[in-house]
Formats: sequence, structure tokens, C-alpha cells
Amino acid sequence: MDVKVDYPNLETPTWFHKMESRSIPSITRIPFELCEEIILLDTGIWNGSSYTAGLIPKGGLPKPSSFPSAPKGDPTTGLRGLKFDLHFGDRTTRYYYFTVNGNYVPEDMVVKTKSENRVQAYSVTGPSRRCLLADPSVKP
Repeated sequence: MDVKVDYPNLETPTWFHKMESRSIPSITRIPFELCEEIILLDTGIWNGSSYTAGLIPKGGLPKPSSFPSAPKGDPTTGLRGLKFDLHFGDRTTRYYYFTVNGNYVPEDMVVKTKSENRVQAYSVTGPSRRCLLADPSVKP
């Protein structure tokens, strides 16, 4: 999974993630683990080529689906955060983004994928799982 963080405004950074389905069966849900204090301001999918154009707000069937919103729990994977429920096929790529309410320190976060009855966990860079805010004058 590739990750990019866009900081047009340090108070509301947007995190961009690329997910590739490399095996069969296809992926049916993808939850991102987030700390309880984070507020999601926007989420969706994007076209993978431009961080400023091609955003599809609420694309990918995100939960929560209205904003601003606090992270929600996912009973299937046990993660609390943001979940996308739009299935995608074998050996395809999907691009996700989410905008949060603060300049959180980049740290490892857990992302899980569910395909049929199998759940796999991955570690990717994301906003601090411990809710640590970065120095407002520092741009990563």
C-alpha cells in the first residue's frame, strides 16, 4: 500500500492510500484504524493521478458516511476507524483518501482487508493511533 499525505492546510491534512488486490478472492471491505479523538471531515476514493482533482467524496461506500464524524467500529475486523465497503475485484487497484481535523504525527496504523471469510492485517503510515499532534510549524 502506498501512502501520501497532502498538507494544503496543516490543520486539516488529507491522507491518500493506494490499495492493490493481488489475490483471489476479491476484497469486500477495508477498515483503517484511527484514534478516538480524530474527526473525519471528508472521505472517498480518487483517481490515483491527481491529489487535487479526481476526488469522489463518499466514494467507496465509507462508514461513517456523513461528515464531520468520529470513527466507527467494525465488528467483522475489530477495528475502530473508517471503513470502505465497496467491493473490488481480483488484481485491481483502488485509491482511498480521508481528511482529518488535525496535524497528527505520522505513525504506523493498522488496515485490514476482508475477502470472503478471511481477514488480513497490514501496517501502513497514517495519522497517529495514539492521537499525537505534530508541532504546528513542522510540515512532514
